[in-house]
Amino acid sequence: MMKLKRILALAMAAATVGSFAACGGNNSDSVSMDEGRTSVLKVEYLKAGYGTEVFDKLAEAFMKKYTDIQVVLYPNENVNGDTETKLSSGKNIRDVYYVSYYSSVRRWAVRDWVEPITDVYGQEAQDGKTVKEVLCDYTEDMCLLNDEYWALPQETSIGGLIYNASMFEENGWKVPTTTKELETLCETIVKANKKSEDGTTIKPFVYCGSGNDGYWNTILNTWWLQYSGAEALESFSKFESPEVFKDEGRLKALELLQKFAFNGKYILPNTQSKDANTAQLDFLMGKAAMIPCGSWFETEMQGWLEYYPDVEFKMMATPVVSDANGNSLAHDKETNCLWDGGTAVWFIPKAAENKDNAKKWINFLASEESCNIWTEYTGATRPFEYDDSSSSEVYQKASAFSKSLLDLKNNTTAYKFITTHPIALASYVGLWPQQRSPFVSLYNGGAAASYYAADYEYVNDNWNTWKGLVGIQ
Repeated sequence: MMKLKRILALAMAAATVGSFAACGGNNSDSVSMDEGRTSVLKVEYLKAGYGTEVFDKLAEAFMKKYTDIQVVLYPNENVNGDTETKLSSGKNIRDVYYVSYYSSVRRWAVRDWVEPITDVYGQEAQDGKTVKEVLCDYTEDMCLLNDEYWALPQETSIGGLIYNASMFEENGWKVPTTTKELETLCETIVKANKKSEDGTTIKPFVYCGSGNDGYWNTILNTWWLQYSGAEALESFSKFESPEVFKDEGRLKALELLQKFAFNGKYILPNTQSKDANTAQLDFLMGKAAMIPCGSWFETEMQGWLEYYPDVEFKMMATPVVSDANGNSLAHDKETNCLWDGGTAVWFIPKAAENKDNAKKWINFLASEESCNIWTEYTGATRPFEYDDSSSSEVYQKASAFSKSLLDLKNNTTAYKFITTHPIALASYVGLWPQQRSPFVSLYNGGAAASYYAADYEYVNDNWNTWKGLVGIQ
């Protein structure tokens, strides 16, 4: 009976998730000033998987440091879509924004809607080191365009396969380190024919198939990086010709995506029609052993995890590309790599009323205090130098899931794909330009080899047109 009540409670939580997500942002500019504060900082941020508490804590810490500034927070689940309208109209513009995509900020910067923050990058952030110096090397120049910095990276986005560590331990399943071991594990789970609490046959995977990538893209890109190596990806990012799209690692990665994400016996029934919340709830209820997701998982599911206090969830390192015999096919330097797909940033609008306060906020976000707050209240990690090692206080206080994220960051070599080529900045090309995500094509029954060939053909057919549109001879 208790099990049934727990399942029903989770189902009710799923049914009401829409009411929590619909809170949106408050666009009222009426500001109530605390005693002694003489100026304002309006902060609008994406209200999504990481919740709101961490932003409250950041604001509290900031106001403790700057006792004359009143921080006003505007959580907005639609900030990615709303902000361009506000910038173009000049109405309801806040002083600083947190948005999901740096590509948007680059587009707005070209339109002269964004304040450059190169001066902030040169300011001291931690113990004599500047903001630029405390940024991790792989993300240091993420926000650099035309010799100016336009935004500040927010997080190291760790995506991949999350697994039910308790289920693995109970069944003696080994965490796979190669794609061959992952395939063997999937076959073992299928043959075991075990049941979840509600009688559902446990499958290797569940994921949000109704999304445009089901959260598989980070894994896909990691396999490409593993096989081809960082130097090949750097060469690809220069987009010297359509021939870069013939990189063999792309095909290897697509073949693996097809093998695992679209094998009917490996996935929970109706997975391809599930949204993120439904898929993650199925995973929590033990209907699948693994789910592709990201570092926001635990915070996003916090209200539901209390029904499973004794179950541990962890993120595994993406299994290394291997052949049918289990021999690694990875580039010799990429067997232990981490694809940081983080594109979320903070930026200051050119029309902001309180730019000086906004720059203080940007600087504060690079401090060790700010990084510790983020990790403590989200379990996620940030692309700055701060002590999140296994001996740190923030690590010791972390959950099993958060510790697995911090271990991945600290024990792997992170990589971030950055390009400044004009046809990429204009969004004509990218990692997977044909449909922005191969997942969509494979979801609709396409084959890996067909998508690989079609991607090249699409780019080759349009290359000269795109060059002309961006002014390249």
